Amino acid sequence: MMKRLLALAAPLLLGACAMLSGAETSPSGPDIAAVERANAVEIETGDFIDIGALPPQELESGECGLFLFAAKPTRRFVFFATASAGTGLMKLNGEMVTLVRRAGEGPVVDQHFSEQVYAAPAYGLTLTISIDLTSTALAGTRVDGGSMRLEREDGWKMVVPVGGATTCGEG
Repeated sequence: MMKRLLALAAPLLLGACAMLSGAETSPSGPDIAAVERANAVEIETGDFIDIGALPPQELESGECGLFLFAAKPTRRFVFFATASAGTGLMKLNGEMVTLVRRAGEGPVVDQHFSEQVYAAPAYGLTLTISIDLTSTALAGTRVDGGSMRLEREDGWKMVVPVGGATTCGEG
């Protein structure tokens, strides 16, 4: 499974383009209060948020995941989401943070929308993901380009170009 994901994502780590768009629809999701309780630490306010590398993630049989990678300042795995759970995972300022999917729209591939909005209310963060899901491959769909836009309640914003893949666990 990991070899398939790496084969899909490897060519994408050199660059990605930003795409953002408008309206959204609300898919059903997890209990936001439960996610907030699980995120007990707070991100320090400052002029930046450090987006760290996630450890390898595995999918259960039949589960579909979104794996996003950033190329700068170093190549690293920065975002993981499972379609069925409606949550995403990032490492921010050294802490593992679970984000709740609040909205999604656009084409759906491997159970993932091309435009998604996630939130971590305990941190005052919103994450908007826009991805190009046009390149299908044998084991899933390559994310040829896209962007992650982090916004804090205090107005601070950060845009990260990403690439990666969607795939589903065998079964």
